[in-house]
Amino acid sequence: MTTPEITLNLHQIFTTVKAHLLIQMAQCKGEFGACMYFDPYTGRKCAVGCLIPQSLYDRDMEERVMLQDNRPVREALEAAGVIPEGCWSIAVPFLMRMQGIHDTYPVSLWASALDTMEQEFFPETLKDTQ
Repeated sequence: MTTPEITLNLHQIFTTVKAHLLIQMAQCKGEFGACMYFDPYTGRKCAVGCLIPQSLYDRDMEERVMLQDNRPVREALEAAGVIPEGCWSIAVPFLMRMQGIHDTYPVSLWASALDTMEQEFFPETLKDTQ
């Protein structure tokens, strides 16, 4: 069970990432096709990368393949107040789901995939808008 603090934060994270992806409408990939948190040449950011303030970005983040083991990303998200300290294990599956949409879905399907995720994770907020 998640705490109210992280649940609220997850919804804020979701709306931030959704807006970012639907404005950017392009994956953030390096020259060899690997997804990146931030591409300094294009300015693009991935789903998780858009949550990392530029001042906390470190190129070392790109060296770690698995998000759950990426200490520099965790520390940046905690330092920025995006993920409350001690809530990383709760946030990782959620972040990985959003990252999976960025990494594996065709851009043309992002909106519907994000809508589906929103219905699954935040049905109560959708009731308020209908």
